[in-house]
Amino acid sequence: MDKNKFLSLQPKVRVREVNTLLKDHDLKEVSEMIGILYSTFCKLMREDNYFYHQGDKQYYRYLKSEEEQVQSSNGEYSEEINFI
Repeated sequence: MDKNKFLSLQPKVRVREVNTLLKDHDLKEVSEMIGILYSTFCKLMREDNYFYHQGDKQYYRYLKSEEEQVQSSNGEYSEEINFI
């Protein structure tokens, strides 16, 4: 995978591709294979609430609990009402 293709992928697809590469390589090797700096690679991989689990050597999506989702949606609604 080259740099341009990597940057154009949606976060979900990007994670799927990188997780496949992580079966045989570590994070730094994957970033070098793609041709981007390790820090930039890590930042891009965190888009859309993904995180790296070191024990599994895979990226996963961080999901909020139902309680957190309700609080954030109520908070967003209140901010909109306050603005109006």
